[in-house]
Amino acid sequence: GYEHFMAKEIHEQPETIANAFSSRINHIDSLTIDNFPNLPHNINRIIILACGTSGYAALIGRYIIEKNTGIPVNAEYASEFRYMKPALFRNDVVIAISQSGQTADTKEALKLAIDSGCYGAGIVNVVGSEIARLAGKGLYLHAGPEIGVASTKAFTSQVIALNLLNLLLSSNPAYRSRVIEEMKSLPDKLKQTIERTEPVIEEIAQECRNHSNFLYMGRGINYPVALEGALKLKEISYIHAEGYSAGEMKHGPIALIEESMPSLFILSGNGVATPKHLVTWKRL
Repeated sequence: GYEHFMAKEIHEQPETIANAFSSRINHIDSLTIDNFPNLPHNINRIIILACGTSGYAALIGRYIIEKNTGIPVNAEYASEFRYMKPALFRNDVVIAISQSGQTADTKEALKLAIDSGCYGAGIVNVVGSEIARLAGKGLYLHAGPEIGVASTKAFTSQVIALNLLNLLLSSNPAYRSRVIEEMKSLPDKLKQTIERTEPVIEEIAQECRNHSNFLYMGRGINYPVALEGALKLKEISYIHAEGYSAGEMKHGPIALIEESMPSLFILSGNGVATPKHLVTWKRL
């Protein structure tokens, strides 16, 4: 067993991300029938509405979809969007993300978009929830109940769901095939990663437990991951933490860095951002 629900739900992720894609991955085009019926052929832009952790999943979705489809994507905090009198158009596709499907700000922001004539859809975990009923279309995560206060498995499932939308909108068959094969390998890779890193993470946690400030940094698609990491530390450990774009550190925040502030850099792949990220690392 596990000491608490959050640990249990972290270890459930290989299964939950498989649940998010397994019945859909070989039939991407059928999503336009089953999940996104009457999706506009000439999409003006995609607006993703969310709060908290779901908002950081939305930012990841923005990076993925905009880069690979060329469709403009906005990731908006629903709590701000609903009050800002946004300019909306009929060929806008508006997607609300919420684990519970009950987030009040997200529901009201989606309602505003639908009432303005936009195409509305939801990405939610709880079947039959308010956002699911309001949207009437979209994707269920099938992640099972999330009991822990801080979202874990729902976050990774939301990223998978946004990747499915990305594949649906992509017109590049080679790219589609590559991502599908990578996605199929994710559950095993994630299981191995959790098993391999957990002892190391426990050691780092012991080293950092008495610090009162913490910094997470990432570039590109890793920037939202840094924001999510900082949020988790605040929620669970009650330690002040900030997530920053590594490229923005030199524009002021670096003045706050001192020996007593642990800094965590999120690096993945061999993208253009990685060498620049390492430059920031050396400066700190």
